[in-house]
Amino acid sequence: MAQAEERARAQAAARVKEAPRAVQRPGTVFQDCPDCPRMVVIPAGEFTMGSPASEAGRGVDEGPQRQVSIAQPFALGRSEVTVAEFRRFADESGYRTEAERDARAQGCSGFIYADPAAGIPGAQPVTSWRSPGLTQADSHPVLCVSWNDARAYAQWLSKKTGERYRLPTEAEWEYAARAGSVAARYWGDDPVQACRFANVADQSRFQTWGFGQKHECTDGHYFTAPAGGYSPNRFGLYDMLGNVWEWTEDCWNASYAGAPADGTAWLTGDCAQRVGRGGSWSTVPRFARSASRNKNTADHRDNLTGFRLARTLE
Repeated sequence: MAQAEERARAQAAARVKEAPRAVQRPGTVFQDCPDCPRMVVIPAGEFTMGSPASEAGRGVDEGPQRQVSIAQPFALGRSEVTVAEFRRFADESGYRTEAERDARAQGCSGFIYADPAAGIPGAQPVTSWRSPGLTQADSHPVLCVSWNDARAYAQWLSKKTGERYRLPTEAEWEYAARAGSVAARYWGDDPVQACRFANVADQSRFQTWGFGQKHECTDGHYFTAPAGGYSPNRFGLYDMLGNVWEWTEDCWNASYAGAPADGTAWLTGDCAQRVGRGGSWSTVPRFARSASRNKNTADHRDNLTGFRLARTLE
């Protein structure tokens, strides 16, 4: 039975792989194997990276604005890597995440609040992607994965498929998130529209928890939402803002002065820390913007952070 299933899986993979080799037009959606993330072909182009000084919520690390050229099309995950996709990697490779290898009782930082009114009696143990402190289904984005874990997944998938999977560069990420928009968010400047497009800090969560900032809408989820559950941007990408922060390849630099203008990763600076993009399920309006950035050490993991993959197109 197991051999038959593997044979069927290999045959399906061969059929799926025919499409991206033959057609790599912008907007094309493909998979390199049945268990691989769905990828979207992103066109080449130019954009203005960073935010203007007038943008509400702007951080000083979002400038100076600069023109960046993405010379070649590339592929980006249609959504974040899911629990099911990451489990396949762990099962096939035997990989244990840095949180799982941590000798401490809590190998993953947790941000969970008890909310009996929402059926959340109290925080669950936050130990690893297998127990991130909140209820998740296989379709939800994986949590508690470090930058190192995300790269290990990309390397495994590259070996499995023979393709060049990797983390996106920070410039690729922002270019893809904006999808041609120059507004603060890919749906526009109005944060109230967020709940159509993103899983963010909304009214339902803050009615009980009483935090000061919130989006004036309700997105339907307290914590993570199934990947791809909201409206996509113009490139057909889901959850580029909200749901989980996403690792990029780049080293941390506190400004864009001296950054590459060709869309490649910036691999000088504080390389002990790596750049995260996109915000999460707890992100307030000032951070739910295409230019917003954060930083964490490469071994950091928490239940606000996951990742999506890029793929170099030959």
